[in-house]
Amino acid sequence: MRAAGLEFGPALGTESRLGVDRVSTRRAESRNSLPLKCTIRIYTVRGYLVQTIEHDAPIENGQEPWNLVSRDGMDISYGIYVYHIDAPGIGEKIGRFAIIK
Repeated sequence: MRAAGLEFGPALGTESRLGVDRVSTRRAESRNSLPLKCTIRIYTVRGYLVQTIEHDAPIENGQEPWNLVSRDGMDISYGIYVYHIDAPGIGEKIGRFAIIK
């Protein structure tokens, strides 16, 4: 699965590595190519589901933005998170990333 090295980072055009861009909108995006269709689930290290993101985009766009807001509509806090990518017919990938404020 090509998403094996998935990273989340600040969107292009940001002022700092904190994910805050010039108009003060927080956002993260995957930096490596995702499959055409996949589901990205983001969990806390304790296993609580933070957000589910459905990726369905052309191969030219293997990235998926995330506004760093939980499924409950709240800004997420700093810390370590776990992602799970499920791509039907391709496989699954589990990894970790950090949010630094």
